[in-house]
Amino acid sequence: MRAVFSKQSLNKALEVLNKVVDKRSALPQLTWLKVASVNGYSQLQATDLEKYLTVRVEASTEEAGEVCVAMRDFAKLVKGRNKEILLCKEEDKLVVEVGSVKSRLSLGCVEKFPDFPVPTYEVVFPTKLLRDAIGKVGFAAATKDDYRDKLKCVYMDGEGSAVNFVASDGYRLAFLRVEFPFDMKLKFPQSGLKVLLELLKREKGDEVKLGKSEDFVFIAGTNWEMALRVLEWEYPDYKAVVPNEFRTRVLVDIKELDRALENFSNLETVVFHVGEGLKLRASWSEYGEENEVEAHVPAKVEGEALSVAFNPKFIKPFTEINEGTVEMLFVGDEEYPVMLKLSEEDFYLVMPKRLR
Repeated sequence: MRAVFSKQSLNKALEVLNKVVDKRSALPQLTWLKVASVNGYSQLQATDLEKYLTVRVEASTEEAGEVCVAMRDFAKLVKGRNKEILLCKEEDKLVVEVGSVKSRLSLGCVEKFPDFPVPTYEVVFPTKLLRDAIGKVGFAAATKDDYRDKLKCVYMDGEGSAVNFVASDGYRLAFLRVEFPFDMKLKFPQSGLKVLLELLKREKGDEVKLGKSEDFVFIAGTNWEMALRVLEWEYPDYKAVVPNEFRTRVLVDIKELDRALENFSNLETVVFHVGEGLKLRASWSEYGEENEVEAHVPAKVEGEALSVAFNPKFIKPFTEINEGTVEMLFVGDEEYPVMLKLSEEDFYLVMPKRLR
């Protein structure tokens, strides 16, 4: 193998590929980068067996071939370089040449690099629409530390003329409906959302390809494709938890609410007192002393007065990424979620905390 890369294109690819390798793995092949050079471009691959990422980079290939090399060592050598980078294989080493600097890295066995799943693509979907929708709801998905395996994803639920994007961790649920013809049902695992969003932000094409198999969901852009391992079971019935009757309605500016919540960022409980207006209050003990903080938020209230407690960390992610007026809809019972509604197609449910 012998190929010449531009510093910019190679480093840009490595930035995202480096987020896929499993740096702590006991299996050395999961810390490798595979480089396969053919005429006109090189294909770079990395995986942690949950995420499989392939990025194609333009390269002047003088001799085709493929090698595996430790991602950490390779990325350090080429990072920040502002010249062309020559890669060539010499016996059992990868020579990395930048200007007058020549380095030699040990090679891994190409045959031991994991096989990538063969993608199948069925539809195309607007890049911006997919990126914005996943970014809008993804914060509510269950994390890797959560025991609710079925909820560790963003669910894309096609209904024919429209598609619902849903994410939940059991305590909250984010919902966004977009008008676009779509019949598939896809799950984007939480473990791959950060890398996928970065790829979608970089994508210059108007559309990406989507597909799935029994074990994977596939996404492909102009010069990259990604396979994410998915769970076998069906996504829970999210529509069953959406309330449709409310006792109290509060209209409030999202950024006003967000600024008020800043005062409670280090606390686990804040009580929303709804009456003539909206008042947020919290109290706690420290060194035997009672402390409290209170914030008033301009609001228009319709319906019954009530007091409901929340963990502010479940409200803040919603207020940080949205703006405008939000309609807070209370069932009035702490057994039921509160709806923060931007529109019929865009809302957020969050469960209150029990105070007794």
